Amino acid sequence: MKKFPDELARILTDKHILKVGVNIRADGTRLMKDWGVKCTNLVELGALSIQVKDDLPDKRKIRSVDTLTRELMDQIAYAANDVFVAYEIAVKIKQLQKVRPSRVYHVPLTTIKTGGADIITVHGTLQACEDDPSQLMSMPSTPSTLPTSPSRSSVDAKSKPTFQSYPEVHIQE
Repeated sequence: MKKFPDELARILTDKHILKVGVNIRADGTRLMKDWGVKCTNLVELGALSIQVKDDLPDKRKIRSVDTLTRELMDQIAYAANDVFVAYEIAVKIKQLQKVRPSRVYHVPLTTIKTGGADIITVHGTLQACEDDPSQLMSMPSTPSTLPTSPSRSSVDAKSKPTFQSYPEVHIQE
């Protein structure tokens, strides 16, 4: 590919569109380094899964994302699989957040830029962020800044976000 697609760049840089994924900060960092695309409002699903894991139903009926991924690899290409799994995880997290609507959830939104990443942790549900992205800037938040490189050694312990290391994500069968 000689030029990054304009329409995709428009979507990735649009502050009103949430982009969800597992290890999405690394994807955004790669797009910034390779193409100069400053991705905004990236939502790390691993961070959200930690907040709802106690609300999961009977653990015997749950499969790991790794298991689901292995099964899907035989059916679809890796890129489509990555998007599908991220979508399914986001849907499950939104369902689990409805279980305890009074609980305050923390949604980390990452913006990749030259020389680093800005992370704003918005207090609310993933569904609320999706329903009205124009209100994201007015929601209570906690800002932080990280270097662009996602490697653990380059992030000092004081600024390391909670989603740098998270347990295996699970979804219901």
